[in-house]
Parts: sequence; structure tokens; C-alpha cells
Amino acid sequence: MESHVLLRTEGAVRYVTLNNATKANSMSTSMIETLRETMKSADRDEMVTAVVLTANGKFFCTGMDFSAEEQPVGQRPSNEQELKYQQAVDLACSKTTIVLVNGPCYGAGNGLVFACDIRIALPSAKFVLSEVRKGLTPATISRYLVREWGTSLAREAMIIGRMVMPDELRKIHAIHHIVDDLQQGKSLVLSVLETSRKCAPRAVAQSKRIVNAVYEEAQAGSDKVIKEVFVDMIRPSDEAAHGIAQFQAGQRDVDWESYRRDRRQSKI
Repeated sequence: MESHVLLRTEGAVRYVTLNNATKANSMSTSMIETLRETMKSADRDEMVTAVVLTANGKFFCTGMDFSAEEQPVGQRPSNEQELKYQQAVDLACSKTTIVLVNGPCYGAGNGLVFACDIRIALPSAKFVLSEVRKGLTPATISRYLVREWGTSLAREAMIIGRMVMPDELRKIHAIHHIVDDLQQGKSLVLSVLETSRKCAPRAVAQSKRIVNAVYEEAQAGSDKVIKEVFVDMIRPSDEAAHGIAQFQAGQRDVDWESYRRDRRQSKI
């Protein structure tokens, strides 16, 4: 079976490609584990100075795989499961990370994008925090979204699940470059890599550490809240169970008003 995450190393660059196109690059538990281990490996490898992330197919990533066999929500998780999903998009890496977003990005896929340092997008890239439509919340990726989007846009996008276009994010520098097509995107990646070759690896790592430390100090205490919200989200809940069941049935726009009304009437 072909791997859902393709890896190759060219010189000092580790290339990572999401390769689950038949499922719109939704992330299975095995994909999550591969991504995490790939970043850890790159971090340890002194010969790797940069990581490039992209995807095959029409979509960049449609978030977590909510098919019946992969569903992490609505079942009481073990401590190991809680840790695994908290770290689902933990792409912490001391090396320069570049992402080429070749198509629409939904849910947790946004965490992959905005955990990276340099973000390049095609016009077809669209960013949607779709969790709220399923009765969920983007808990684990919120640290990246608030950091890179700012509180106002992140809040709006989280609570109404609207589509955010690349040009809107380009204006606030959350997306650094918008390219015309995939070939231009690949060329720009090479250009960025060529520039980064002139930068000392240890200085890069320390620079990233400084920026993250300043942000995290200003956000002291957020880890506790993020964990509380995440754990509450993945515990069994009627709302999440209903939202995911509707999603699995092909219903993308759940009538939540009717759902709440029906539940209220059933209790009377």
C-alpha cells in the first residue's frame, strides 16, 4: 500500500508530502504519528537545515479523519489517546519550515500550515476552521491560529467557520507569498531555500526560540485552558456525536437550531 506521507531528503532539505488524496488528505492516526516522528527526526539530524511540507491532490488537507474507523471523538479517550491528539499538529522543529499550500485547507490542516515558518499559497488555497460545524472546536491548533492570525480574525473564523482567503491572510502576513500556480510555488520554495542556506542553523533555531518565547510569555496560562477545552471536546457528547454522524452521512451543513429544539422538546 502506498504511504500516505511521502518523505525524501535532497541535500540538507527534508521534503514531506501528504499523499492521501483519495480522502482529500484527511489525517489518520498513522499519518499524524508519521508527521510527528518526521519532525522529530529532522530536528535531531544535524545535516537537515530545512523542512518543506506540501500535498498531492486537489486538497492540501481536510483535517482529522472522521471516518468511523478513525473517529477520535465521542468515545472516552485513554490518557495515551488524549496525548496523541493533543500533539496531532505539534510540528515543533528548530529547523526552518516551509509550507506550500496547494489547495483548500480545513480544520486541523490549518494547524499544519500555521505551525510552519514560511507559508506560500496558491490562489486555490482556502482556509476553513470547520470544527464548529461538527460540534467541535479547534483546541489544539488554536495556539498557532491566534499567534499567526491575531485574536480578532481567529475568533471570528473559529465561531462561524467561514472561509478565509489567502489574500486576506497575506495582508496580515499570516501568508507570506501567493503564487499563480504550482510550478511557480515550487520555484519560490527553491528561492527561499537558497536564501536560507546563507543563515546559520543554530542562529535560526535560537531566533525561532526567541519569537516563540515572547509570544508564549504573553499567553501564560493558555496551555491549561487549551488542554481543558480539548479534553472536554473529545469526551462523549451528544452534540459532537450528532455532528460527526451528520458529517459521515454526507451532511456538511447541520441544522443545529433544529437539533437543539428537538432535544429540548424531548426533555419536556
